[in-house]
Amino acid sequence: MAKISVERTIGKTKKAVLGGLLGYNAEKMGKQKYKRFAISLRQGDRIVGGIVGEVWTTVLFIQFFWNGAETARQGLRDAADKGD
Repeated sequence: MAKISVERTIGKTKKAVLGGLLGYNAEKMGKQKYKRFAISLRQGDRIVGGIVGEVWTTVLFIQFFWNGAETARQGLRDAADKGD
């Protein structure tokens, strides 16, 4: 019987989970390419937030999302309108 194991290091498990998902997806849909992307939120030259992920077929996978404390309290619409 399988058992659940909580781990402090994720490398081995991450590799196995990703391999399993990619194998299953390739079996069902054929080999596909993932397109990596990054979107940054900037104030001047500083990156103060962003998203890192991949697009596979028509599915968006967000791997990391970060919005710094200084921008979390302000509206992004204002920054976009001003071109910051």
